[in-house]
Amino acid sequence: MSLPSPRSSLHRAGATVTFVAVSLALLTATASAQSPFDRVQEGWSFFGQNGQSAEVRVGIGGLIGPDYEGSDDYEASVLPVITARNVFGFNFTPFAISYNLAEYNAPGGIWGVSFGPRVAADFGRDQDDNAALAGLGDVDAAIMPGGFVNWRLGPVVAGMTVGQDVAGGHEGLVADFSLSTRVPITHQVVVIPGLSASWADDDYMQSYFGVTAAQAGTSAYTAFDANGGFKSIGASLTAIYAINENWAANASLGYERLLGDAADSPLVDGQGSANQASVMLGVTRAFNF
Repeated sequence: MSLPSPRSSLHRAGATVTFVAVSLALLTATASAQSPFDRVQEGWSFFGQNGQSAEVRVGIGGLIGPDYEGSDDYEASVLPVITARNVFGFNFTPFAISYNLAEYNAPGGIWGVSFGPRVAADFGRDQDDNAALAGLGDVDAAIMPGGFVNWRLGPVVAGMTVGQDVAGGHEGLVADFSLSTRVPITHQVVVIPGLSASWADDDYMQSYFGVTAAQAGTSAYTAFDANGGFKSIGASLTAIYAINENWAANASLGYERLLGDAADSPLVDGQGSANQASVMLGVTRAFNF
């Protein structure tokens, strides 16, 4: 099992396997096995002034996942983990930064909604990542400004993020949807099952799953036009163990099924697989202020 380039590792963790980013975000919101919604400020709050403490987590994580989106070859990566929650209203994961512009929590904290701007990064794809990509050229890194909205009903959280590339990477629009809940097992252990879905427009789909006429001339594939639509659905299971008030360990299992033209792409159908699985293990230390 060879070690991939940092760029391919970042792309795989940040864009191909949505649950990894979700589990990292959960680490920022979980200093222990307590819920981040245990102490909410009722009513409207703005500009991150929601009454919750700020937290930064630093650690390391190991990931096993496909070496490109749609591959059936798997590689191992070791990545630093730096995340932040509610730091002057900002939330940070290795792949996105968002700002809590506004939040509302109903009396008693039964339900709530929050929303704000968000900027995500997609680190692209190198044709050297896998022999199946030979002749297709690289997909450059993308910077994707957009926004997020989260709805909460008790321990169940539904979320949506939207981002449009402005850096000339894939030039596409991507929307991700998630649904998760929190199940305390003990005072130290919490399990978080989740569901996800991802939609992408024509530009994103063509960049990652299509084959242009020019690429058909330099690769082993015939031309393939990949149209926009829902590109994947997935499920995840994350377990977080609070070692003490500062240290936490987590393990995540994830599965995604590529859909539509993503699954029909010659890079996937025949050369790769529409079934995408990943495993992540990590340990972090919290710094609260």
